[in-house]
Amino acid sequence: MRKLLGALVVWTTAGVCADAVESTLRALQRGGHVVVMRHASSPKEPPAEGKAVAGNGNGERQLDVAGRRSAAAMGIAMRARGIPVAEVLTSPTFRGRETAFYAQLPMPKVREELGDGGMSMQDTSAAQARWLREYVRKTPRGGNAILITHQPNMAAAFPGVNPAPADGESLVFRAGGKDGYTLVGRIGMGEWGPAGAAPEAVTFTTEDGAEIHGDAYGGGERGVVLAHGGRFNKESWIPQARLLAAAGSACWLLIFAGMGIRRGRRRMTRPILRMCWGRCGI
Repeated sequence: MRKLLGALVVWTTAGVCADAVESTLRALQRGGHVVVMRHASSPKEPPAEGKAVAGNGNGERQLDVAGRRSAAAMGIAMRARGIPVAEVLTSPTFRGRETAFYAQLPMPKVREELGDGGMSMQDTSAAQARWLREYVRKTPRGGNAILITHQPNMAAAFPGVNPAPADGESLVFRAGGKDGYTLVGRIGMGEWGPAGAAPEAVTFTTEDGAEIHGDAYGGGERGVVLAHGGRFNKESWIPQARLLAAAGSACWLLIFAGMGIRRGRRRMTRPILRMCWGRCGI
């Protein structure tokens, strides 16, 4: 009986949480809210020498693969739900700007008040907390405002919020209430909505022995290969890959960096075509 009651409590709690998230998402579809978001998943330490991604010239902390994928999925789900975005403000940190980039949020602007003070989350000023509280007291026009920041800033500005937001989690506010703002709800990084099936990891070898790694999306008689440029990586193509897969195409995202491709670049065509033909049943 105790096990049954425990299962009922867990099931009921999960149902209530899901309803609360869905209610918050519907509120965002109407616009006029401020979303205060913790940046997507990032390792606690900066990348090792030579491992920084393109654009991370200062060797700051950067998103991991899970962070890049979840940010992309969040953006896809927001657009699928028709959630209007009027303004995007982000921390000046690389991981904050990466979150906006992979989510493909429109025209993000850097604000120092959302940053970590250059201390990698070791210091949050009272002024930053006041600025954040003042911002959520406003009603954005023409959609919602999205603010990408860090957990210490969120904790200092909103100490009553427990538990602390996880990586990528969002707090959704509307203007009005006892403190001049009201917490409407919380949305975890994976709770924005479905973004399609997870990709399949693929690996093949070029004629000169170099390995190519990538992700495969969808299936069908048509195949599309998306190869990133020097400033990006395969996750840069996730939104386009999911759209192509939904339209009935097989799609492959390939990663070149660090795989010895430069030496074999002229002889990549055949193995890529063989993989594509096999996936398309040709």
